[in-house]
Amino acid sequence: MERQRTRLQALDIERVVSAYGATFLHLIGDDPEALRGLIEGSSVPVLVSTWRSETRAELQTWRPSLDVHALAHDITSGINALIQIRDVVLGAYVEGYFSSTDRVLVVTRIGQAFELVLFFDMRYDESVTKLKRDLEYRADIHVIESVLQVASEIAREGRERGHVGALFVIGDHERVLEISRQVVINPFQGHVESARNILDPSTWETAKEFSQIDGAFVITDKGIVEACGRYIEVKQPVSLPSGLGGRHLAAAAVTKETKAIAIVVSETGVVRLFKDGEILLRIGTT
Repeated sequence: MERQRTRLQALDIERVVSAYGATFLHLIGDDPEALRGLIEGSSVPVLVSTWRSETRAELQTWRPSLDVHALAHDITSGINALIQIRDVVLGAYVEGYFSSTDRVLVVTRIGQAFELVLFFDMRYDESVTKLKRDLEYRADIHVIESVLQVASEIAREGRERGHVGALFVIGDHERVLEISRQVVINPFQGHVESARNILDPSTWETAKEFSQIDGAFVITDKGIVEACGRYIEVKQPVSLPSGLGGRHLAAAAVTKETKAIAIVVSETGVVRLFKDGEILLRIGTT
């Protein structure tokens, strides 16, 4: 009976994909058999997000080329799941699994009792369009998206291997360099720009390695990493929610004093984006 239901779901998912004109399918769940049935029924690219390592391993053994995203926390069933799912979908967008032009069908299935189908047209999604509108005059949006992807990878890998935090300051770099000082020798100094361009994914691993150094990354609005290991020396008073530490204070202060934006990875795995001294975007479930 369960196998028959899975076949029906595979047929249904193609009908729903077609009805919405979806260009991407994002599956969230814990049951590998049900997920396989949905994957087999899709004619568009698929991403699976799951919090169960067993599910992730089984799906990747079944189809090694499948994109399977590891979640740090499980998704609860019920109304509260909507907020968690929104964070998962936004995180997948930030990490580059789909673009701001995609029409994303999201199917969440938890056990046998909870199934939720949502549709996001990213071209008109308020979170994405507002983010672009708020940031378009501060830095190239592709640079911001690249740094958010790096930050999200640091957050995810940090959750899996230990506590890791990082601070990236983007744009208005000459002013940012004026109000900061080097804590350690700058590992990016003297290298050609092509080797320091955050738009090039080959630079991401280098940035992730150097994120373990105390201090901030300074990146131009075109994506060139000017320095890392910078201590932000600003005096602007800022007000932040309780529980946020030194990196967040530095991010709020530097974006209040300059036209830069800042992206912070907390040691709890949450990514926050700052503009004008305030939190503009938060991705994470803790």
